Amino acid sequence: MRDTPTAQTFEALRVAVRDPEPKVRIYAARALVAADPGARDVVAQTLRDAMARVDAELQVRAARVLWQTTHAPTDVLGAYETGLGASNKYVRFEAMDAIREPLRPALERLKDDPDREVRRRGEVTLAAVAPR
Repeated sequence: MRDTPTAQTFEALRVAVRDPEPKVRIYAARALVAADPGARDVVAQTLRDAMARVDAELQVRAARVLWQTTHAPTDVLGAYETGLGASNKYVRFEAMDAIREPLRPALERLKDDPDREVRRRGEVTLAAVAPR
């Protein structure tokens, strides 16, 4: 966020994560966790609940934030699979980009693996998931 959020901003976001509209809850949760990392539990639960009620595009967007919040593959796998199966190619692109996020750091760490074959396979896999 550009400026330090005010108390009114925090309160507005806390109210918005309980909005009846799932899309509003998803975007409010995204803003809330950026403004207040201590709200991770509320944000995670809000995203999990809202993801079940939205289209593939919003599921993928919510899953990206949820991944950054929980780092739990089980939280995001279904949304990414839904995104990859979407009819809209841009939703599929976003899902592919989202899938790379959690893999990249682990694959990059393999560059320092003591086993030469693991390093080589890590490089091949990293190249396969790199943006083109």
